[in-house]
Amino acid sequence: MEYFKRLNMEEVLGLYGSEKDAAVENIVGNISKSVDAILKTNETSKKLEELVPHLNAASLCAILSAFKLEDVFNTKTSFFVEKLVCRVKELGMEAFGSSQTPVQEFLDTVETGILVNPRKALKSKGTNHVIREVLYIRSCGRVAEAIKSMEIEYFLEDATRTATYNVYLTVADAAEKRRIVKYLAGTLTSEMLKGHLSYLYQTACRHAEIEDLDRMFDRIKEALPELASSPMGNYFVQDLVETYRVSKIFPVLRPVIHTLKTNSNVLFSLCRRACAKNMPHAVEYMIEHAYMADSLMKRLIFNEGGGFDSKTHKLALSLLSLRTKYLQRFQLECISLYEKHWLFSKIGQKIVKAVLLSGVDRDILRVFTSTMEKEIQGLRKAKGGEEMLSVLGKVGGSYLRRKIRGVSDGPL
Repeated sequence: MEYFKRLNMEEVLGLYGSEKDAAVENIVGNISKSVDAILKTNETSKKLEELVPHLNAASLCAILSAFKLEDVFNTKTSFFVEKLVCRVKELGMEAFGSSQTPVQEFLDTVETGILVNPRKALKSKGTNHVIREVLYIRSCGRVAEAIKSMEIEYFLEDATRTATYNVYLTVADAAEKRRIVKYLAGTLTSEMLKGHLSYLYQTACRHAEIEDLDRMFDRIKEALPELASSPMGNYFVQDLVETYRVSKIFPVLRPVIHTLKTNSNVLFSLCRRACAKNMPHAVEYMIEHAYMADSLMKRLIFNEGGGFDSKTHKLALSLLSLRTKYLQRFQLECISLYEKHWLFSKIGQKIVKAVLLSGVDRDILRVFTSTMEKEIQGLRKAKGGEEMLSVLGKVGGSYLRRKIRGVSDGPL
């Protein structure tokens, strides 16, 4: 106990690789018989909680074997239990090989503790966190069965319980998902999406069948423009856009497109989906009334720091895939922005390939691809380079194709 009090945890966790593993194993070897005592004081319990995410399977088993769980409802205990169950989830049961017994016994004890009074457990924030982690590991376990037996309405009344039910819906089997989603679709109101239930309905969207989505859309259609800008409701609208018929959603949102900010996730999803569903007129409308065409490729491809934007570049790719009246403008803007380092970057390669395959004018294409000839040898060794060369070979002229094959018979 005194040893653990004096231990500088920041110094231990600052180590790397095998050195840290050895240090952690040594600590566990010294404290495994004192776990219960360590948890009785705030200072040492916090240290132990910090250590848990760094335990390997063997060290975790040693802690689990030594820890005597007496009250899962105790605030200090529940936080530590959550950390332990989370670490089991992160490592995966296969990591324990033939030494799964301590893990299974621990999980059995946790489930038994929760089931002493499930409704009490679901009223405690700390125990709710434990339940969520248990559900990820034992989606068909006793706790899951207890939740299944309870009325759905009970979980909708409280934000903490709703978050737990969201996990349950995520891990439930197909038949249970169907039962829950059908209920949620039939009881949805627009007001429900302005609070904590928005997240649950996001998950419901992802697991819904078309008839469920039809019902959801019909029930909140009138409020959709307002929800698109709602701090909570917009999250649901994003998922509805991603899963439902964009041909039905766009006409409803069209009157408020001009009010959406250019960084709106709803606008982003709507425009990408309209591209994917070959709706050029809808895309042109969003460009003209929200995004504005001037320098749009530059704004989408790069972040404020000048590097590639890992999110918004995806809309640039979508816009390059659809024939609109702005396509040539977007092609030329990308070509003007192009630098050779794009060929050796994952995002840069995606943009170059999208431009090459977007039907660029042959004369412009010839000039554009000629700027890449000197990089052919480097591309052969680069990650993603062979695929890049394959696209260049498809769209380039005969000289470029020969050069890619390693044959050259003089200048262009």
